[in-house]
Amino acid sequence: MEEFISLRDALRRSQDVAHVECLYIIFPDKETHRIVYLVDGAHEDIWEPGTLEVLYDTDFREKGNIDSGFGSLMSDTEDGNKLVTTAMPIYGSNHRVIAYAGLDYSIESLLENQRHFLIVSIIMIALLSAISAFVVIRLVDRSIVKPINALSDASVRFYSTDPEMTDKVNSFSNLNIHTGDEIETLAESMAKMEKDIDDHIKALLSTKRELTNTREYAEEMARSANKDPLTGVKNKRSYETAVPRLQIRRR
Repeated sequence: MEEFISLRDALRRSQDVAHVECLYIIFPDKETHRIVYLVDGAHEDIWEPGTLEVLYDTDFREKGNIDSGFGSLMSDTEDGNKLVTTAMPIYGSNHRVIAYAGLDYSIESLLENQRHFLIVSIIMIALLSAISAFVVIRLVDRSIVKPINALSDASVRFYSTDPEMTDKVNSFSNLNIHTGDEIETLAESMAKMEKDIDDHIKALLSTKRELTNTREYAEEMARSANKDPLTGVKNKRSYETAVPRLQIRRR
């Protein structure tokens, strides 16, 4: 009895996994041309062990050859569905047929499973497509859009005449762009250009300071040349320079 229950439960687990109507084991009696049901895995409308069913020669794959297995038979169920039945031989240790494993499956259930599989497949493909699109958009945003926006903002800051934009110094040099492509090369070129411009500006400012200092020194020397270094009073050179100017004014 335990072996029977174990075999029946195994058939039920298999048919539930395979989504078929029923799995069962039958024994064909050649002499009486009847099928004897041994184990039925159905959860409802169970054929009890020992139930007999008429067996016809046309039921076999090869007419009259019991060892060839059963052909596929189609029948109508009470609810109007199509039911397909087939069976294959089970061989014993002596390589002779000892029983048959039968299978019943509903065409409607098969089509429903296919529709369900198709729907699930479409949903999975849609989800994968959405995830792929999101990843691509993130990669494009990270490797192209953000670096370009950063370069654009740096350009606006660098060339702006707004005095409130105090962060425009080293606008390009402060960028952290490492895309490994032409955008990174462009950022490096802009940073180099910025450094060159800054160096030229610093050189011009340094030259201006030197010229200013030189002019101030020359003016101071000119003033010192016309004054006595001890008293600060205008000296003889200043007098000699002022006399011709006064004579010209008198004329």
